[in-house]
Amino acid sequence: MSESMGIEIAPGAALNDPRVQASIAERVTRRINIRRDDDLRIQHILANYPWREYGYKYGRWEWEETIFSSVIVTRYKWSRSFRSVELVDPGGRELSEMTSFWTELPALCKYSGRFLFAGDPAVAGVYSPLGDGVEKMCFVYNRTLAVKEVKEYALVMKPGVAHPALPEADLRPQSWSLASRKHKERMGGWPIGPWVVDHSDKPRKR
Repeated sequence: MSESMGIEIAPGAALNDPRVQASIAERVTRRINIRRDDDLRIQHILANYPWREYGYKYGRWEWEETIFSSVIVTRYKWSRSFRSVELVDPGGRELSEMTSFWTELPALCKYSGRFLFAGDPAVAGVYSPLGDGVEKMCFVYNRTLAVKEVKEYALVMKPGVAHPALPEADLRPQSWSLASRKHKERMGGWPIGPWVVDHSDKPRKR
């Protein structure tokens, strides 16, 4: 273990790069509140995990409530969602769907590409565009895990250490209309469609 920036850095970890250290130091000192918290998570993950190259899928079809919905009648449409990204290993196997608090994840190409990722795909990590690995970094976490618990764990996670059983997220979106809530109960969840790169045409209406 080497030590820099007042923290221990594992051999081979991404934070051994002086350029990454400088970028992280600047981000942590200039940010406040929730974005600074994510920068601290980025710092911890990069101090313990190396960059690895992954493929990704970005942009998927999701059934969303339209502006024409009311308390009595709820209307839906298929829309492209850019709130999450699917990690894909070199063999083409989908690993996990990651998300963040951003409405759209920054610095990703629609609808697929390759990037650098450090972390545990089953829990959380940091991605950066290929060839960069310095400025454009974003903390993401497994979409199926509860936000509060996974963000807390991201500050202590380390490779080779089994993570605790983290609670699952409720993926059903909140809705103001009673009709929508009843519909979600009948559906047993929320209609999530295929990734756009795999299915460019809008799915059929339900």
